[in-house]
Amino acid sequence: MLQLRIHMRRFAVYCIVGACAFAADYSLFLVLLDRQTNLYVANIAGIAAGIIVSFTLNRKYNFRKTDAVAVRATRFVIVAGTGMGLSSFFIMLLVLSGLDPRLAKIISMGAVFAFQFLANSFWTFGFEKRTLP
Repeated sequence: MLQLRIHMRRFAVYCIVGACAFAADYSLFLVLLDRQTNLYVANIAGIAAGIIVSFTLNRKYNFRKTDAVAVRATRFVIVAGTGMGLSSFFIMLLVLSGLDPRLAKIISMGAVFAFQFLANSFWTFGFEKRTLP
């Protein structure tokens, strides 16, 4: 029961951090789109801003891991990069099917969220420094 409570708390904080990362991501995406930046460049730039916000806040406030920063950051970027690829793929499919790019971006972010939470919980932040190779 305690483990379930811990995971529920982490998920709740992950959602709050995700909202902050979403704000950074989507705001930059909209600004760049407004300036006629290529849709996919705007998507990647927005995601990069979200990655920085998300890693910083999750590391400090959610998972509370201050060790192995380089390893954790590398893993976080791998998870985020996978999410970026999935997000871009979903946006492409949705836009090609006639959906507005702004709505496609929101839908793609929701689709990638669960994957990233699980990967970051168990792979990025789920180890102790002494278990590293």
